[in-house]
Amino acid sequence: MPDTHLLPCTSIWGSASIITSDPAGSRWFGAMYRPVRPDLFLDQDPDWGLYDGAGALIEDGAYYRLPSRILIGQSLHIPPASVPLDTGHYVYGGPVIMHFGHFLTAALPRLWQAARDGLGGRRILVHSHQAPDEWFTRDYVRFILGQLGLGPANFIRFEQPTRLRKVDVPLPAMQEQTYGHQVMRDLCRRIGAGIGRARDGRPVYLSKSRNTLGTYKILNEAVIDATMEAAGVEIVHPQELNFVEQLSVLNGARAVLGTIGSAFHTSLFAHEPVRVVGLAYGAEINANYAIIDRLCDNRATYVYPATGLHSVSDGAATFCYQADDPAGLARALLDLLD
Repeated sequence: MPDTHLLPCTSIWGSASIITSDPAGSRWFGAMYRPVRPDLFLDQDPDWGLYDGAGALIEDGAYYRLPSRILIGQSLHIPPASVPLDTGHYVYGGPVIMHFGHFLTAALPRLWQAARDGLGGRRILVHSHQAPDEWFTRDYVRFILGQLGLGPANFIRFEQPTRLRKVDVPLPAMQEQTYGHQVMRDLCRRIGAGIGRARDGRPVYLSKSRNTLGTYKILNEAVIDATMEAAGVEIVHPQELNFVEQLSVLNGARAVLGTIGSAFHTSLFAHEPVRVVGLAYGAEINANYAIIDRLCDNRATYVYPATGLHSVSDGAATFCYQADDPAGLARALLDLLD
């Protein structure tokens, strides 16, 4: 019989520092905005970003990941250029990426100051491949930004290089795989306030078995679903719920289990700390999970199968795996509940 023994995840990819003070920031006159190229992903585009009058990247506005401060595209320096001047006064909102996890960890962390102190007549200047009207077709964007009183008209992106008369650049309240400020938790709990409990207190399993796209997938996860359901666990497919429904699930569940993914990030908005049991794909997890758990005081356990998950080729996700004994794996996960 296959070994379904689970091992604890022993390391994180990055760091997970929690900072009690507010992020700092700066004000710039004459900064240059370089838009994203529509034909390139951010990490492939060396020109996008905010630069000072001499062409140096403005550190406070840069998009970094990991403690080693890996730039996501951008350049440390670009040649100065003569470009049109915009006479407005803006606050920088960073890159807006239309992926649920990256929206929460890259875009939302720049909005903490504007959400708390107001815009004061400013608009939020962003980098994005999509226009703000397009963002707001996404349910989670409409709800999250709507709870902050923000709509498409509050945001602006330029399609050509533009000199800025004045722009305020708050540092983010979270840097991916690096740190989180407590103000990030405060912002998210403000957004989630008022969302009730739609479930009956049973454990919930967040399943990817019906996902047709994604980064990670266990191809025989439907067997895990069936075993969990037979044990009284409610099976939830997050992509079939709107954001409020997903948050209601977390607010009402005794524990939340599942293969790790962006759906776990929703705990940022929960009323109370969440009991999390996450099935990982190996001994190391992305530090974003640890940052969010520490910000929210979640009681989290991350484990992986002792015999591993077998990589297979399939178009269902970027990385596809097969579990040797998915039913036994489900029972082992349930044994971790207390």
